[in-house]
Amino acid sequence: MTVSAFTGDALAKANITDAKDLGMVTPGLTITSGNGVVTPFARGIGNDVAVFGNEASTAVYVDGVYYARLPEAAFQLSDVERIEVLKGPQGTLFGRNASGGLINIITLDPGNELGGKITAGYGNYDAKKLQGFIGGPIAPGVRASLSGYFIDHDGWGKYVTTGDDTNYLNEKFVRGKIVADVSERTEIKISGEYLYFRSDIGQASNAYRGTTQGYQVTASGASPKYISGPLAGMPTGLADPDGPVITPARFYDSNNSFPTLRINKSYAFSFRLKQDLGFAEFLAISAYRKESEGAVIIDPDNTPLRGTDVDLHPRAKTFTQELQLTSRSGSPIEWIIGAYYLYTKTGYYPSAFNGLTINAQVADSFGLANPVPGARFQMFGSQTVNSYAAFGQATYKVADHTNITLGGRYTIDKLVAVGRTEIYSGYQSPAYTLLASIPALDANGDNPHARFSKFTYKASLDHHFSNDVMAFASISRGYKAGVFNTQPVSITPAKPEIVDAYEIGLKTEFFDRKVRLNLAAFWNDVKNPQTYRFDNTAVIFGNAQKARTKGVELEATVRAARGLTLTGGATYLDARYRKFTNAVFVLPAGTVVVDPIGNPAGVFVPGNGLGVTGDASGNRMSRSPKFTGNIGFNYDLELGGGTVGLSGNYAYNSGYYWFPDNRLRQRRYGVLNSAVSFTPAGERIVVAVWGKNLANKKYYSLAAENNGASGDASAPAPPRT
Repeated sequence: MTVSAFTGDALAKANITDAKDLGMVTPGLTITSGNGVVTPFARGIGNDVAVFGNEASTAVYVDGVYYARLPEAAFQLSDVERIEVLKGPQGTLFGRNASGGLINIITLDPGNELGGKITAGYGNYDAKKLQGFIGGPIAPGVRASLSGYFIDHDGWGKYVTTGDDTNYLNEKFVRGKIVADVSERTEIKISGEYLYFRSDIGQASNAYRGTTQGYQVTASGASPKYISGPLAGMPTGLADPDGPVITPARFYDSNNSFPTLRINKSYAFSFRLKQDLGFAEFLAISAYRKESEGAVIIDPDNTPLRGTDVDLHPRAKTFTQELQLTSRSGSPIEWIIGAYYLYTKTGYYPSAFNGLTINAQVADSFGLANPVPGARFQMFGSQTVNSYAAFGQATYKVADHTNITLGGRYTIDKLVAVGRTEIYSGYQSPAYTLLASIPALDANGDNPHARFSKFTYKASLDHHFSNDVMAFASISRGYKAGVFNTQPVSITPAKPEIVDAYEIGLKTEFFDRKVRLNLAAFWNDVKNPQTYRFDNTAVIFGNAQKARTKGVELEATVRAARGLTLTGGATYLDARYRKFTNAVFVLPAGTVVVDPIGNPAGVFVPGNGLGVTGDASGNRMSRSPKFTGNIGFNYDLELGGGTVGLSGNYAYNSGYYWFPDNRLRQRRYGVLNSAVSFTPAGERIVVAVWGKNLANKKYYSLAAENNGASGDASAPAPPRT
């Protein structure tokens, strides 16, 4: 398994202050964010986790605790000791199994002496950032620490309709730790954290460049015109070829009829017991996390009309218990055995939809006068998971310079989904009427449920040709559990995703360890890769039949001179669906369809046509760029009055498709970051000037491919800051 490791100091010097930026310094890792969550893809393997209930193919751990959901705010690196990125299936060493890889974040523990640090910064968009860490002894054998941060900045753009800021942020976080040496052989660690996040960053609120919105009507002798109505599902007769034109908003602006909003609040606690048993070390980790989004308000039609308004109320809670027994260091056979339990309950209470489109849809469905004022859909949906696993791994030295590693894991996942859809009329008035309440039940009249089980494994061989050259080869199987849709609840879950991974590589050091060069070639066969698509008011999870990702990676570090370190990395990736016969294709604008609203002067072409099922076999996998690369440097120059630090990093991405139909494409882009700092001699103060995305490249953090007049939506990645 290939591992990329970064210390907190190295990340700070590279101006990596957010774990979402790890993809800029880690070959083969693509991280996008949107709808309040982070979605990592490792070597082409991943799936969207925006919907509550789904888990990432690339798992994330903080201090050994698994995050079933990856809130964007949790990725700020305020008190990090180091980060490890493991690429390839994981499950025989610890925690939850993962089919793509994992990101392991280890935060600072309090030391034996009182110490700390504080950082204050100011940037464009009136950006203010304050973060700090303090820790030390509070009693004999007891140490404690407190860390946190505050971030606030104005929007990168404006809502054209209202004049409010868009892409703004207000975020607060605090973490406390207590570490107690109960005896020479017993250590207890207790941690707690609280997070508050208020923003609309990552909410799809603008048309994707190169696509259209609204209806295009070609009248006799007239040019095509994009008008503001009707939206999909609105009643006959509202089309107006001479109506107002939808003018696309600027890249960081939005045409939404009202500001979108996401408020996230979460808290978490963990308890860690480490006991030296003499023959082995025992470790127990218990953790609880609760997350609620008090308000998620979205305008998915992305127009000045109140076509569809969405109000989400998602919640999630997770409990994990892990037990490990590890051999003593230096044992003839290095081994670990463990057991893992995961409980999660996530869902929407409820997801609510209303607006002009909903008014028309309810009228059509119930045969009522068109439109129905105050119509509203409410989708209640949740998924409960109970997962049980036992795992183990052992490494044995078969020769002086050769090791063999074998590992296995058996996992049982039990899923239950509960949901219903309520349909109202007159909801905004005191005399609202419940028209229908439709439960999500299977053929037996029960709540949808499923049970999955799988044995996964790992086998690897490594040989040290010298102290500076090591070769390895590995074969492993990864597993990601199936999942029910929760918006709305599906009767049948998506199948588990199975990855058979093969890898060979070299790890080398030359010239008195001044040059480090790592090479790897990988091949992943994926059975039932999980996919997702947007269907206006719903997100639908499913499976392709087969996929394959293969490629090569390179990482290099060179200590070129005193104080000067050069870094670089690159990945070539070929990731394709080998068999995907049930893929959904969204017809592009310009597809001629039968005119459903009776325009006598010509044909009607929607912003996007209806989704149709087709064969995506041979298409590139989602968010899988063919080539990514990065180069960087860090130079500390000693002067008479102090030390000047110079750093820079350039990350290139060749572009990728967002969805399996390979229609929406993120164009190639490169991001340049740099920083200059000065540390006075004998002082503990550092003054720095930094910049991210210095070339101000425009690229996306999220895309949503939608049917109908709302068209394809997008959310921008940060501009120059």
